[in-house]
Amino acid sequence: MMRCIAVDDEPLALSLLKDNIERIPFLDLVGTCNDVFEAMALLEKTKIDLIFIDIQMPRLNGFEYIKSLQTKPLVIFMAAYEKYASEGFDLDIVDYLVRPVSLGLQGYGDYIKFYLKDLEAPLVVRTSFKSLESELPHNRFVRIHRSYIISINKISFIKKDSVFLSDKEFIIGEAYRTNVERLIGK
Repeated sequence: MMRCIAVDDEPLALSLLKDNIERIPFLDLVGTCNDVFEAMALLEKTKIDLIFIDIQMPRLNGFEYIKSLQTKPLVIFMAAYEKYASEGFDLDIVDYLVRPVSLGLQGYGDYIKFYLKDLEAPLVVRTSFKSLESELPHNRFVRIHRSYIISINKISFIKKDSVFLSDKEFIIGEAYRTNVERLIGK
C-alpha cells in the first residue's frame, strides 16, 4: 500500500482527484491539501510515499516546493496544460497528468470539461452528460461521442470519422454517427 497525498488549490480538481485515488486499491490517501504549506505540515508528521501535486499554486508553486524537499517521495505533477511536462520530468518525477484527471480514457465520471472561446483553460463542472444533453437546445448542440457535445455553429468541417472545431479534431463515436449524419442532411 502506497501512502499518498493530493495537493491542489482548486477545490473541484482536488475533489475529483480524491475520488479517483480512493478507487485505486494500492493507494492509501492520507490527506488532501489546498496548498504546499499544508503539504509541508503533513509531510513533517507522517511518512508519504507519493505526492500528487498541482504546479500552479499561489505563493509557492509545485516545482518550487518539490525542489525544496530534502527527502523527496515519488511525485506526480498535475496541470491544466502540457507545457510544463518537460520541466517536471527534469525533476525526476514519476508522471505528469493533465487535469482533470480521470481513471478511464473516456469521460470524467460526474464531471464535464467546458471549453469556452474566451477562456484559456476549460471549466470543470459536476454534472452528467445525460443531464447536460437534456438541457441544451438540440438545434444548437449535438452529441458526437460518448465524451463530446459540441456547438453546431462552431463546426469548421466534417470528415468521415471526425468533426473539426477550428483546428481541433473530435472523433465521431459509432453510437452517435446518426446525429452527425442528420447535421449533414440539413
